[in-house]
Amino acid sequence: MQAGPQADNNGNLYVAVQNPTTATIVRVQVSVVQYDAITGRAIAQSAPMIIITPDKRGQALVKGVQLKTQQELQLYKVIVEGDEIEGAELVKSQALNACIPFVASIFPVAAFATRNMFK
Repeated sequence: MQAGPQADNNGNLYVAVQNPTTATIVRVQVSVVQYDAITGRAIAQSAPMIIITPDKRGQALVKGVQLKTQQELQLYKVIVEGDEIEGAELVKSQALNACIPFVASIFPVAAFATRNMFK
């Protein structure tokens, strides 16, 4: 499962996921980590979000985050915590702490499932 942050022209932050495999994954659980621009340390982490993945991809709006510049997008990473294969329960990903690089330009910007993220 590939996942990453993306932003629209209004500065809204989204999480986008894509399934490049032949397996039918219907839901993905992710969280978003924000890093400090100076120290590079993690400074905030969202609550887990469930994204529905029809057609092998899906998105969710990260509520409460408004980016001022496109460069700020680099301060956010997405962690895939688990996924659900069609007909099975949600399982924890083996790559729990892996942040997989992602090309955001392949997804149209649309909100799917949302949840409050950063306080």
